[in-house]
Amino acid sequence: MVAKCKQPFDCLPDEIIAQIMANSPSFEVFSVLKNTCKRFKGLSDDFLVLRRISKEVVVQSLWQEKKNKPISYLKRCADAGNPNAQYLMGMVITISLNFI
Repeated sequence: MVAKCKQPFDCLPDEIIAQIMANSPSFEVFSVLKNTCKRFKGLSDDFLVLRRISKEVVVQSLWQEKKNKPISYLKRCADAGNPNAQYLMGMVITISLNFI
């Protein structure tokens, strides 16, 4: 028997919503999506989203994060296997080591 949903959007599987979030064109749009509901907030840290999020969102997140953790989102994306985030994380580490 098929479960009934209150709203048609509630019937969408998490994988589809994660794909929508991963295709966000900017960090601002991603932040709005993330703050829409509890389901989106939870999916914003999902492995699928972190692995596929666009380079633009990752780069913009560096400037938008809180002062005490400027690269925390970048690190989570890199740990999930996002190639753009891994490249940027390598750049951050290399530049940081040159200033020590």
